Amino acid sequence: MVGGSSCIKYPELVRTAQETLITYCASAEIAAPAMRSARYGALAAAVGAAALVLHHYLRPMHTRTVRVAVKPPADGRADTVPALA
Repeated sequence: MVGGSSCIKYPELVRTAQETLITYCASAEIAAPAMRSARYGALAAAVGAAALVLHHYLRPMHTRTVRVAVKPPADGRADTVPALA
């Protein structure tokens, strides 16, 4: 997926990227993935960033961070490993 104002302003950029991708895939003996222009054109970068933020904050499987209390070392030395509370 490619898009954004640079792709609109410089269409040869997309063609060159596609040719390069095909060349690299051929040398690796794998099929090149399909490449298409973004649905939102010049706003593709902004829409993609917004989608990433929404995904991060609204995903249903969001993992919770487990917090562990750590006691400082009894001898006060910073180079020793603290014990878990």
